[in-house]
Amino acid sequence: MKKLTAIVLTICTLAVCGTQIYKIETKKDMHSESLAAVTETVEKFIPQEKIEITEVEIRHELLKLGELVTCALEYEGKDELSDSKTLWGYDIPGTEHTIDVAYEGVVKVGYEFDDIEIAVDNDNHKIHITLPEPKVICDGVDNETVKTSTETSFLSNIVNPVESDEVTNHLQKIEAKELDKAIQEDKIFELAEDSAKEQIIALLQSFEELGYIVEIEP
Repeated sequence: MKKLTAIVLTICTLAVCGTQIYKIETKKDMHSESLAAVTETVEKFIPQEKIEITEVEIRHELLKLGELVTCALEYEGKDELSDSKTLWGYDIPGTEHTIDVAYEGVVKVGYEFDDIEIAVDNDNHKIHITLPEPKVICDGVDNETVKTSTETSFLSNIVNPVESDEVTNHLQKIEAKELDKAIQEDKIFELAEDSAKEQIIALLQSFEELGYIVEIEP
């Protein structure tokens, strides 16, 4: 009988302790929820610092690109030019001279910084950039790469010597031909536009991390 009474008392004691612990934990949970609710309410009334991005900041970032050349196509080749004295529309034998020309050059296309339009909409977190038409920044044969070899005869040296501007004039024709090829066949302007967009978006990534959307046209 005494053992039964002891068991009953033990069960009652555990039940009471469990109830007290539950009340304490419940109070803690209620306190935490109340504190979170108060904190949330207070934060609503505390003015949040508004992010303001200016056009000057965007343009400063773009200047990090340096020269905004967004596409460059290199070329190299060999060509031959010849010239003879003529009589009644026919070449005079022995008066011909021939010049072999080897060359390397490049066509660079890009944008002028001052022509890039920038608009910042801080209310909607948007950065709008308008690109102008790309321009040819550099186009020409590198004179240091030009190599020539000349074939002449005794007669041609007398009656038809090599002129000092012959190679220069011929290289200008080559430059015009390579530029036309870069525009018409290689689509260098389209490549420059795509490259510019990629470079600008990569450069302005820090602003995207602040929640801004970068829009580029065209």
